[in-house]
Formats: sequence, C-alpha cells, structure tokens
Amino acid sequence: MKSSMTFSTIVALFSAMVVLASIPSVSVLTVSTRSATSGFIHGVFTTLGSVFDAQSLIDLYRIIMLA
Repeated sequence: MKSSMTFSTIVALFSAMVVLASIPSVSVLTVSTRSATSGFIHGVFTTLGSVFDAQSLIDLYRIIMLA
C-alpha cells in the first residue's frame, strides 16, 4: 500500500497541529492558576507534580511549606 501526502494534506495536518498546540491543556491552566493565586513556589511544586505525578513530591511540599 503506497501512501503519499499531497500539498493539501500537509497544509491540513499543519493547520490541525497549530490549533492543537495553541490550546492550553488542563495542566497548564492548573499551574497558571496555582501560581497566580498562591505564588511562585506553589506553581513550581504543581509543575513538578504534573510532570512526575508522584506522591513523594506532595509529601516534600508539605514538609517544606509546613516546617
């Protein structure tokens, strides 16, 4: 089966990728909201939690912030 992309399919694919890349995901909105409401350090730990999704980061955050 031969497949090739025509100019119109390349333009359509590129357009779809641009639209999808420009829409922020839930994690971006979460980090932005947390940073705006609670400050930079909260945004950093929210980012780390989103990236690594680890319970240990939440525990580390509590230890640092509640100490």
